[in-house]
Amino acid sequence: MFEMVLKFGAWIVDALQTYTQPVIIYLPPFGELRGGAWAVLDTQINPTCITMLADSNSRGGVLEANGIVEIKFREKDLCVLLGKCDEKTKKLEEELVKNNKNVINEVNKKELLQEYEKRKEKLLPVCRAAAVKFADLHDTTARMLAKGAIHDEVAWQNTRNYFYNLLCVQSIKMEMAKNYLSACSNTTNLSSSFTIDELEKGCKWVDEHLAETSILIRREINLKEKPSMDYSKRTRFEYFFEQIMEYSNGKEFLQVLEQIKADTLLKQLKLVTGNLEQRERFVAALLERD
Repeated sequence: MFEMVLKFGAWIVDALQTYTQPVIIYLPPFGELRGGAWAVLDTQINPTCITMLADSNSRGGVLEANGIVEIKFREKDLCVLLGKCDEKTKKLEEELVKNNKNVINEVNKKELLQEYEKRKEKLLPVCRAAAVKFADLHDTTARMLAKGAIHDEVAWQNTRNYFYNLLCVQSIKMEMAKNYLSACSNTTNLSSSFTIDELEKGCKWVDEHLAETSILIRREINLKEKPSMDYSKRTRFEYFFEQIMEYSNGKEFLQVLEQIKADTLLKQLKLVTGNLEQRERFVAALLERD
């Protein structure tokens, strides 16, 4: 309930599901995103608009490392690990098994058990610390990248330039997507609201159209080549907004939209040509619009 994250978490999720503007989530150095807060800000809530980034020293996951160890690596599992890794513990376990099979000396058995318990008490904290460290490695930025939980790793000192380029690219892309959707629906009101599903369709068209026109908005960083900025070793992408900005404001894109509008009108005309009354209404509506 800290800062009422859980209390209003459902409201945040509902708002993010229908939000149609770029959202950038960043995990700063030594910052952690856990539990309910992770569920509230998960990129799968709205993959069209949400981009999650992280510094190399951040952590993220549903459970903390200690919680994972309590569930996945309990004391009995640690004892099994002790038997594999510690020679003395292994010998004590073997002697106890032999004594259980034969006629055992109770005094000898008691001594073996006491020695085994002392050894276990001494080494269990070390094994548990190692298990916690191992679990913590699953929450690092590198693992989040490998699992697709975040989009990229960005060092703290590079965030301003990276965010600026990324936000410019996403804002222009979404504006182009809305222009495309308006052209498809033959509406001139760009402020009209579109659902997130419609925006996803529009963004997909924009990506395909930019690929066809060879407009560069993102480049995958090759570690052998020096990037234009001093990014961290695991930063995967560079973003460029100059070409897409020039294209979106140019005549060529306006012509593409006009062609889409014309194609949409033709499709609508084909639908109404079979009915005289509908055709007359359609023509009258076009005249009123002009």
